[in-house]
Amino acid sequence: MPERFRQMILCPERVDFLMTPTELEAVLRQVGLIGAGIETGIETRTDNSPGGQRYWVGEHFLQHISFMGCAPAVEFAPPDDASSNEAAQSQYTFIYLPELSNELLWQADLMMAKAGCPACKKRTPCSDALDGSDEYFDTAKGLFTCPHCRQQSSVCDVDWREFGGCARTMFSIVNVYPKEAIPSGNLINQLSTLTNVAWRYFYINGFLPNAG
Repeated sequence: MPERFRQMILCPERVDFLMTPTELEAVLRQVGLIGAGIETGIETRTDNSPGGQRYWVGEHFLQHISFMGCAPAVEFAPPDDASSNEAAQSQYTFIYLPELSNELLWQADLMMAKAGCPACKKRTPCSDALDGSDEYFDTAKGLFTCPHCRQQSSVCDVDWREFGGCARTMFSIVNVYPKEAIPSGNLINQLSTLTNVAWRYFYINGFLPNAG
């Protein structure tokens, strides 16, 4: 069973903007956000093709990501030489780049998110959807039916604010707490400049994007 991780996900504001993992890796390496790849052998797609790639943090990571709070606990390496162990992967911060997606990737933290209807703009808590009891939220089909106006919308058209979003290109800062880790304005500006598209970020506690 894949593990859930606390993540800050960064993605272009234009949901259909596409970069290959190689192109995205080059950009993140240019700004010093990522280091060497972590060989884990963990991600495996259902068709047995490779999944995404994990990376150690880069030399400028702490210039780009600020950690709020009195004494945030941030580790950048496992306690022992355990990089191939799934449990150990939840104990330190790393960066994850998903494999290339043929469709929009939707990520949302349903425990925290309040779906904003694109029609009436009213917001609805989505935590009931976690146990399948939510009659207006269908995670399997990717549809949201607003309980206020009964408009049915794709989850990618819903306003998730800081707890969800859709994109074909994204990457995760993994094992950080929501709103404790914040990307600098300089990082967002550099990503926007190097890719010619505006970027945003949000938080989830869930599976790694497109990891299988």
